[in-house]
Amino acid sequence: MKKLHADYQATFAALPDDYESLKDQAVYLGKLSGHAFVLMAARLKRIRDLELYREGGYASFKEFVEAEMPVDRSTIYSHMSILEAFGESTLLSREELEYSKLAPAVPILTSKATGIPKAKIRRRFIDKARTSTRREIAKEARELKTRYGLTSPSSAKPRNRRGAEKGAGVQGSSDLAAAVSAFEDALPDGPLSKVEKQRLRLLVKRLTAMIARPGR
Repeated sequence: MKKLHADYQATFAALPDDYESLKDQAVYLGKLSGHAFVLMAARLKRIRDLELYREGGYASFKEFVEAEMPVDRSTIYSHMSILEAFGESTLLSREELEYSKLAPAVPILTSKATGIPKAKIRRRFIDKARTSTRREIAKEARELKTRYGLTSPSSAKPRNRRGAEKGAGVQGSSDLAAAVSAFEDALPDGPLSKVEKQRLRLLVKRLTAMIARPGR
């Protein structure tokens, strides 16, 4: 590992003086961060699949990751699943691609269900990762899961305030189930940002207060 780091430092230790060299290196380093996660996932996948972690004295891949890797375990597993669903060569050949956006498509591409045009879906999500938001990608993934029978379609219907009292028990349960399902689908597979963690904590407090509220 020291040699790898030394080679990396030797390559980028000196700052060029000319614009073209500075630009090329800056762009390359910007892309390197994303590519590094794919390359990392490929190597970790081989360690896992061949059980090479045993050579290091670890009883499981999870134990190896927690002891050796400087990256959060959930992030590692997320990138490994994306790698398995899309393929290393496909990911590395796409420049300026935010790989974590592809996570919602993983359950579709790894499903054993028949009749799913996986090659077409794979290309579509690669293209959407360049132009669409995470919310838009997650929404399309939910729609495809329903279309191919991977999840059940929601029977919930929107209610207005005037009709809230009528059929509140049955309809309320349906609305709540749909809301919980949508919330679970919207959760990112990777680690949360500080802002996301804070918003989630506030939501948990609100939900806890609602659960503890006495019935009327």
